[in-house]
Amino acid sequence: MRRWRWTILVVGGALALSACSSPTLGVLTSADIPSYLGLTANPAATATAAHESGTERHCTKAGLAVFTMPGRTIPKTGSILSMVRSGTGPIVVSADYSCTTPSDAHMAFKSDVGDNGPRIAGIGDEATLLDFSAGQRSYDVEWREGNQIGAVIVVGPTKDKRITHALVESLARRAAATS
Repeated sequence: MRRWRWTILVVGGALALSACSSPTLGVLTSADIPSYLGLTANPAATATAAHESGTERHCTKAGLAVFTMPGRTIPKTGSILSMVRSGTGPIVVSADYSCTTPSDAHMAFKSDVGDNGPRIAGIGDEATLLDFSAGQRSYDVEWREGNQIGAVIVVGPTKDKRITHALVESLARRAAATS
């Protein structure tokens, strides 16, 4: 179904690796993350995600940021995907792709989200909320605006009631406002 949902995580080349020093259009910064989550930009996780990331036809990664609990390390024998699947602590991933044309972006967006999830008005030209919760809370908003595709993914343990559809939608609106 989605070629880059987890390839962004395992989400997301020429890439802005610092989520707080030089903001990239369409990508969240530390200032965008609600303080109640207790997350900070994780440059090591961002670099790992960038290294493990997939591609979209006629699209290139324009930016990526990963936010984790302070001091959170990436398992040496795993990846960001294994860190996310462990269900510990919330993790936020923000990614942006730039495509050659709006038509290419539309095709890539449709390839990723298909007809899954409800549509969200007011984010880009088209946006969808995806719920991948299975043994954890995992929500993803993806959108397309012109020739750009963006995504915000929020993942954490099932017991973490702070992780909601409303949270990921709010973060996506912040990221989309900068694209």
